[in-house]
Amino acid sequence: MAGVELLGEIVKQLSSSEDLTQREQTRDRIRQQLEDVDELLVVETNAHEDKFYDALNSFQHVSETITDCKFRVNVLREGLSECKSLLRLKRDRIHRLATEHAEHVETLKLLDQIEDIKKVPEKVDEMLRAKDYVNGARLLVETTTALEGESLGQVRALHDLHRKLIDRMQKMRGIIIAELHNHIYLKPRLPGSASASSSSAPVGKGGGATPGVGSPEPFGHLTHGIEALGVLGVLPEAIAALCTSLKPKLSLLVEQAVAQARTCYAADVGTPAVAADQSGPTLLHQFLTGLYDRMFRVFVCHAHLLSVIRALPDGEKMLTSDATQGTPQYSEHTVWDAIQMEVQLLLCQYLDLDESVLVDNSYGFGGSKRKHARHASGSGTAGTSGDPSAHGSGSAVPLFTFANSLNSMTETAAKTELAVSSTAPDGTAAEYLFAGGAGHGISPGATRGPGRHLCEPSPMNVTGVYKPTVLFVGEMDELLTEAKQLHPTTCGQSSLNMSLREFVSSFLQQSFLPLIQTEIAVLLKTLVETADKPRDDHSIPDAPQVLFRSTYDIHEATGQLCGLFLDLPDLSNAFLSLLENLLHRYTAMCTSRFKSFVVRPGTSSGKRNQTHKDKGKREQSLVKSATWQALPKLRDAIEALDCWNAHTSATTATSPDSPGRDRQRAKTARESKLLMRQVTSAGPLEKGDVMTDMHMVKCVAHLHESTCWLANQIDTVARCLKSRDHVGLARIWTIVGPVLEENLNHTAHVDGDAAADAIVSVADQTQVDNIQQLAADLMTSSNTCLVTLRLDLRLHCLYYLLPAIRKSSYVCTAEQIEEADAQVVSLCKDILSFDETLSVSLLPGNYEIVFGDIGSFLSFVLIKELPAIKKVNDLGVMRMCRSIFALQQTLRTISRPSCANVLDVAMQYYELLNLQPEQVLEGIVISGKVFTEDEYKAVLDLIEASQTVQSAASHQAVLKQLVEVFHELV
Repeated sequence: MAGVELLGEIVKQLSSSEDLTQREQTRDRIRQQLEDVDELLVVETNAHEDKFYDALNSFQHVSETITDCKFRVNVLREGLSECKSLLRLKRDRIHRLATEHAEHVETLKLLDQIEDIKKVPEKVDEMLRAKDYVNGARLLVETTTALEGESLGQVRALHDLHRKLIDRMQKMRGIIIAELHNHIYLKPRLPGSASASSSSAPVGKGGGATPGVGSPEPFGHLTHGIEALGVLGVLPEAIAALCTSLKPKLSLLVEQAVAQARTCYAADVGTPAVAADQSGPTLLHQFLTGLYDRMFRVFVCHAHLLSVIRALPDGEKMLTSDATQGTPQYSEHTVWDAIQMEVQLLLCQYLDLDESVLVDNSYGFGGSKRKHARHASGSGTAGTSGDPSAHGSGSAVPLFTFANSLNSMTETAAKTELAVSSTAPDGTAAEYLFAGGAGHGISPGATRGPGRHLCEPSPMNVTGVYKPTVLFVGEMDELLTEAKQLHPTTCGQSSLNMSLREFVSSFLQQSFLPLIQTEIAVLLKTLVETADKPRDDHSIPDAPQVLFRSTYDIHEATGQLCGLFLDLPDLSNAFLSLLENLLHRYTAMCTSRFKSFVVRPGTSSGKRNQTHKDKGKREQSLVKSATWQALPKLRDAIEALDCWNAHTSATTATSPDSPGRDRQRAKTARESKLLMRQVTSAGPLEKGDVMTDMHMVKCVAHLHESTCWLANQIDTVARCLKSRDHVGLARIWTIVGPVLEENLNHTAHVDGDAAADAIVSVADQTQVDNIQQLAADLMTSSNTCLVTLRLDLRLHCLYYLLPAIRKSSYVCTAEQIEEADAQVVSLCKDILSFDETLSVSLLPGNYEIVFGDIGSFLSFVLIKELPAIKKVNDLGVMRMCRSIFALQQTLRTISRPSCANVLDVAMQYYELLNLQPEQVLEGIVISGKVFTEDEYKAVLDLIEASQTVQSAASHQAVLKQLVEVFHELV
C-alpha cells in the first residue's frame, strides 16, 4: 500500500512538469532517491541478519517445550481420573455415616427436649411467683407450640403434659389480669391512711405505680403484663376484660375510699388536727383530693396500657370497635367517661341531688346502659321528670332543680318560714344560711363516722367539691388533649350526655346560685320585717362594742359571699353581683332606718312607708338636726374641723396651746355662725325640733358605729380585690376569717393561693368599683348620723340657752342668785344624758366629734346673744356667771376640762358688765383686745341701758373713744 502511494506520488510529480526538461530532471531526482533507499535497505539487512537467525532458533525451542508439556498433561489427566473414582467411593461412605449421625443427634435432642418439657410446669410456677410474666408466657407458648408440632405431636405420652400447660396458660392469663387490676386500682392509697407516707404521694403527669420486678420504669408491671398477654395471644380478651371490669372496679374504689376515709376520721376524732377541720365541705375537700389522686392514677395507668398496646403489632386494630361483633372500644375517653360517671354519682349523693339528673347513659363497654336510681328512701317526683329525653343536650329543661331535691320540699320551706316569721329568744332574727344557721353543711356535733356518708348531703358541700374537681378536670383535659394529638383515630370520643365539668357548672348555675339568691332575699326580708336591736358582744375582733344585729348579719353575709368566691373563684363575678345587690339594699335600709330614728316626737314611725307624694311632709317631720345636716355649707364647716380630720385620718387633734388653735377657733366660729343663722331664719326652736328621747340618740349612735365599721370592712374587701395581686388578695383571708371560723360551709383556707390567682383573672373590676362606691355610700350615711348627733347636741344648747339669755330684763334679786337659771340646769342635765348615752355607744374618736369644741360653742352663743338682754344689774351678772359656772362644772364632770376652760372667756365677758365704761376702755388699753369691737360695743350699750340715769351724749363719747382705742391698737 505504501508502494502504490509512492508510485502515485512519482506520477503526480512527473505529470506536473511543464516541459520535458523539467520532467527529466524530476525523473532523475526520483531515481537518485530510489537508489539511496536501496543502499540503505541493504545496509540495514546486513546489520540484523544475526538477530533474525537467533529468533528463529528460539521459536523452534519453544515448540519442542510445548509438545513435551502436552504429553505430561495427558499423563496427569489419566491419574486424576483414577483419583476421582476413588473419591466417589469415599463420599458415598461418608454420607452414609453422616446420615446415621444426624439420626442419632435428633434422637438425643428429642429426648433432651422431652426432659426439659417435663420441667416446664415447675419453671412456669417459679416465674409466676417471681412475677416474671413475659418469660413465663414465652416459655409456655414455645413449649405448647413444640408439643403441637410434628415431632412431638405424635407422642401420646406428652398429651397429658400438653393439657397441663394449656391450663397453666389460662391460669397465667387470669393472674396477669388480676395483677393489672391490682396495680391500676389497689396500689394508690388515700392520704391519711396508715401507709400514706409511703404510697399516697400525689400522682403527677406520667406518675405511676410501684415498679415491676426487674424493671426500673414506673409502669414495669403494667408493661410486662401487656407484653405477657400479647405473647400468650389473649390480648383482645384481656382488653375486653379491662373494659368490662372498669365500672365495677371504679365503684369499688370509691366505696373503699369512703370507708377508708371514715375509718381514718373515726381513728383521729378528738385530735387537734381534726378538731380544726370539723366541717363537711372541708372533709369533702380532703376526701376528694385523695380520691381524685387515685382516679388520676387509674387513668394514667390505663393510658400507659393503651400506649403499650398501640406499640404492639396490630395494636391499633385491637383497640378499634367492631360494630358487627359488638366489641367495645378501649380508649382514653372510655376510661374518662367511666370515671366521670362514678364521680357524678358520688357528687349527687353529697350535693343532695337525685341521680336521675344524669339520665340513662352508656358507659361504652359491654354495650349496656346503667339506670340510675335514687340513693335515699322517699317518694314523690324529686329531681327531674320521668322522660329521660327531656334532659338531652338540646333540651331547655334545667338539669338541676334544688326545689325538687330530696330534702328541699320540707327543709327549704321550713327554713324560709322560720327565717321570715320566727325570732330567737333574744328577739333577734332566726338563724339562716348567711348567719351561720343550721340546715346546710354539717354541724360540729353531727354524727359522720358510722353513717353512710362522710357528711350530711347539702348543696353547700359544693364549696368543698369545686376546687379539687376543677383541678382534676383540668389535669385530665390536658392528658386527653395530648392523647388525642398523638392518637387521633383510637383516642375515642365521649359518650356521656353531660361531662363532669358540665355537671358541676350546671349545678352551680341552676341550683346553687338560685339557692344563694333565695337566702339573701330571705335575709333582706327578715331584716326589713324584724325589729333591729343592738347586739353587745366581742365575737368579731376590732369591732365596736355595740352594733346592730342587722350589721352583724350583713357582715356575716358579706363574709359568706367572700368565702364563696374564695371557694368558687370562677364564679367571683356572680357572688360580687350578689354582694353588690345586698349592700345596695342594706344601704337603702340604713337610710330608711335613720329617718325612722330621727322622727319628731309625736310623729308615727309608720310614715317611713309613705309614698313619694308625702316626701316633703316626711322631711318636715324629722328633727332639725336630721334636716339641717344635709345643708352643704353647714356640713362642710363641720367636716373641716380638726376633730373631724383627726377621726378620718392619721393626724391628731390640735392641742389648746398649739399655733393652730386660732385657726380651729375660726372654724368653730364659722360653724356656730352658720348654725345660729339657720336657727334665726327658722324661728324659735320647739321641743320637737331636738331629740329629747335618749333612745333616739342611742339608736343614731349605734347606726353610725354600725355603718362606719361595716363600710370600712367592705372598703377593705374592695381594695383587696382592686389590688389585683396575690399579696393584696391574701388580706381577704384576715377579713373573712372570723366569719368562716364560725361557719362550717367553706374551705377558703384550703388552696387559697390558687383561689387568689383565679380571682385576679376573673373578677370584674366594674363590680368591684360599684362595691367600693357602696362602701363610700355607707360611710356617707355613717357621717350623716355623726353630723346629726353633733348638731342635735348644739341645738339642745340653743333650745335652752336662747330662752335663758333673751329675757327682756336680767335685773335679779338676792334670792334669784342662789342657783343657776332653770333653763341652764335643764341643759346641764341633757349634756350629762348625752354623755352617758354616747360614751358607751360611740368610739372615743366619734365621741370627740360630737362633744368637740362644745365649750367654744357655748361661749360663742353666750357672747353673741348678749345684745338680747335689755337690762341687767349686778345680781343679774352674778346669776349669769353662776349659770356659766354650772356649765363649766358639767363639762368637767364629763371629763372635758379644756371645754370648761373656754367658758372662762364668756364669764370674763359678762363680768365686764360690773365695770364702768371708762374702766372697760382702760382694760382694753392695758390688757389688749380680748373681744371684738362689736362685742365691746354690746357691753357698753347694756351698761348704759342698765344705768338709772342715762346720758346719750356721754354714751356716744364712750363709743367714740372705743373706736379710737381700737384704731390705736391696730
